[in-house]
Amino acid sequence: MKVYGKQDVLASALLINMMDYNSKIEEALQVGKFEAFLPVFNEIITAFEAQNYLSLKQILHFEQEYQLLSQHWLKRYHIPYTINNGPEYVLSFFYNQDGQFQLAKYVERKKREVKRFLKVVKRYSKQNNRDVIYEIEQYLQQNFHRDVKLQEISERFYLSREYISRKFKQEFQENISDYMVKVRMNKAKSLLLNEELKIYEIANMIGYHDDKYFRKVFKKVEGITPNEYRSLTV
Repeated sequence: MKVYGKQDVLASALLINMMDYNSKIEEALQVGKFEAFLPVFNEIITAFEAQNYLSLKQILHFEQEYQLLSQHWLKRYHIPYTINNGPEYVLSFFYNQDGQFQLAKYVERKKREVKRFLKVVKRYSKQNNRDVIYEIEQYLQQNFHRDVKLQEISERFYLSREYISRKFKQEFQENISDYMVKVRMNKAKSLLLNEELKIYEIANMIGYHDDKYFRKVFKKVEGITPNEYRSLTV
């Protein structure tokens, strides 16, 4: 494959975007092993080779997107690191004496950077994951009045649904749905102390649009109906 150097006239071609591989990169990060990234590397290299040449414009575009994605993932995993050098500076180290860009050397550098990133993620994850589970608990308590989906939690805290479910149960000895029911029932008991509130109003306030269903859940959890609880406590 012809790799165009700094002084070559650049032919026009469709640019290969690293952003197009973001979902596959995310899947590889979920695995957490470098081997999971190899298919992504191979697919990108194959795309380059299919064009038979590599322009300076393409290299600069790819490195710029690489830096943007790197910043995104560093932020996502709460890693305090900033990329200070622009794409032109980074690429300057990969030209040989004849001004030809050394693609193989560039790719190997990116592989080392991914390996280092995975090690850093692993170290920070061990430190932060327990705190994140308690942040999730706080988020659930703040949003007890609505149906919080596991996917919403996953997207907000940048963790897989499977990981959240497993770690939450380990920490609180119950799954998220059971925990939310308990939070709602505790809130309902507090609201039942206010005799001015109707049962259906309390049901709506804690996220149940069907007061009959609320009564059923309350009795299952507390052993008595909301009205019985009110008569015993007020």
